[in-house]
Amino acid sequence: MKKRFMLMLAAGLFLFPMTACGDDGVKTITKETTVENEAAAADDETKEALTGYLFDTGNGEIAVDMPMEDALKALGEEKDYFEAASCAFEDQLDKTYTYDHYEVKTYPNEDGSKDFVSYINLFDDTVSTAEGLYIGEPAEKAVELYGEGYTESGTAYIYEKDGMKLQLLTEDGNISGITYMSSILDQ
Repeated sequence: MKKRFMLMLAAGLFLFPMTACGDDGVKTITKETTVENEAAAADDETKEALTGYLFDTGNGEIAVDMPMEDALKALGEEKDYFEAASCAFEDQLDKTYTYDHYEVKTYPNEDGSKDFVSYINLFDDTVSTAEGLYIGEPAEKAVELYGEGYTESGTAYIYEKDGMKLQLLTEDGNISGITYMSSILDQ
């Protein structure tokens, strides 16, 4: 038993210096690193706070009703930006951020100091929902992914979750449009 222990100890002492060589996986802790870690932790908290159906931009997930300033971190630079007087919020602006394959529209808080995501509209089959549904898929795929718990409105399947809606338009038995919508728009 003593001999086995000594062999394991010798092997460990021999291998230990090898694991410390090189800089692979080694990160020097600096003030900047601490700030980066705090920012990453804040992003994790925001991600945990997201509810409803999520949309993955490729740079992070966003959801309706989240602060637009947080969504912009995941969205990046928009292709086009447009703002107009809000129909729903008097003396405020609705803002539309257009990207190559989707657009994001906002609504303001009461004093107009902060914007929130009101809808995310997917344009084509190059993007999909977090569950993997994209425009052009058979409508049955939506039922496979989201279940039977939808309401029909004309040619749309509407799923509701955590105070938001996922609207799936259909045409000729296929998904022709995907829109994430805030329930705030119902008021």
